[in-house]
Amino acid sequence: MEKANTGKDASFLSAEEKSVVYYMNLARLNPELFEKTYLLKFLDSAKVKSSSFVGSIKNDLLNKYKPMEALVVKEDLSTEATDHAKDLNETGKRTPFSKDGKSYEFRTAKFKGVYKGVVENCDYGNKNPLAIVISMLVDEGTATIEHRNNIMNKMIKFVGVSVQPHKKDKWCCVQEFGK
Repeated sequence: MEKANTGKDASFLSAEEKSVVYYMNLARLNPELFEKTYLLKFLDSAKVKSSSFVGSIKNDLLNKYKPMEALVVKEDLSTEATDHAKDLNETGKRTPFSKDGKSYEFRTAKFKGVYKGVVENCDYGNKNPLAIVISMLVDEGTATIEHRNNIMNKMIKFVGVSVQPHKKDKWCCVQEFGK
């Protein structure tokens, strides 16, 4: 469990943000144990209805994903996540564009040469760190399950996280991942 706690000394992360990193890392370090210890209990306690997405994440954690390295927290990625989450709060939108119209590609161009690639996840409506991570892993309603794939991609090594208020959805969590 200590291996999963890579954000513990990151003074730029809140307690909730550190916990988001912790739960993502638990899923990465031991997908099968995460499914049994956290996913099933959470789905039951939250009375989440069964769906093809719920069945899919259960199957993927048990059969598809193999243990991988924990994510390393990076301040530059967390700063980008915070900037975007604050923009989303100001506009009340769910978009990869900043409030001044900058695209995701434009916003993350500064990371070329620092990381081999950068991808982003956004979750809306959850403040509880475990709820955020499970929402992203279940990825209900997304044809490509890109949020799940970002978290569980063994090529992704670095992460930045921000949990901020959101004008319409109460809360927003932005995760920036670096390869």
